Amino acid sequence: MSAAAAAADIRLGIIGTDTSHVIVFTDMLNNPARPGHVAGARVVAAYKGGSPDIDSSWSRVDKYADELHAKWKIDLETDIPALCGKWTRFCSRAMTERKHLEQLAW
Repeated sequence: MSAAAAAADIRLGIIGTDTSHVIVFTDMLNNPARPGHVAGARVVAAYKGGSPDIDSSWSRVDKYADELHAKWKIDLETDIPALCGKWTRFCSRAMTERKHLEQLAW
């Protein structure tokens, strides 16, 4: 298998849908027509999550999750273990930002 073919198989899961970054990153990875498209990986799943101590975080979780699902058909998982459980079948890696790393202590 070539390196390019292997890279094309990288399927990403997003932990935390509380910033517009998840929309931009998904567009960069999943939209080959976008200027600046990053080939070789694509977002396939997400866990909503947010930072409960930051109002601008938790108040936007549903908005961005709904946009990911509607525009890109991203699977929304109920919790991080469900997202991570897809690694062997569906998802190769996970991306997180802000305090979401703390949520991995499940």
